[in-house]
Amino acid sequence: MLVIPQAKPQSPFFKVFVPGNTPVHHHDKIECQCPTTGNKASGICLGIITEYWENVPRWMCHETYGLPKDELRKKLETDIPAFKSVDTVKILIIKQN
Repeated sequence: MLVIPQAKPQSPFFKVFVPGNTPVHHHDKIECQCPTTGNKASGICLGIITEYWENVPRWMCHETYGLPKDELRKKLETDIPAFKSVDTVKILIIKQN
């Protein structure tokens, strides 16, 4: 086992995936609402990465949503129909308020 002398980061930053054609810009105010619980988180968009699904790193899907990439894509396409019509995804880096 590798022991690293660091604590788990406590960060105000988080990521969300949106369809690649979503109109979003740096410094836009973003509100995310969990469709299951209704919990909300809001913040400012500090970064935008646009990628084809096949280029999205598997680790990023696991880190962000806890799901393998193929499973995440299917879930997002089911829950958010706009994902079905595009081959790209925007990964938003958000600083929570």
